[in-house]
Amino acid sequence: MPFWLPRHIKICEAIFTAIDFESAGTAKGKTDSPVQVGLATWSA
Repeated sequence: MPFWLPRHIKICEAIFTAIDFESAGTAKGKTDSPVQVGLATWSA
């Protein structure tokens, strides 16, 4: 079964999810690692 939706759906049937990664940035001698992760989900 393909990953994409095989049929048309109404927007009210869809579920949206967003992921946001915040990092400390890069600096000489430092690592670029995530320090905060945000997740939001919305459905009608």
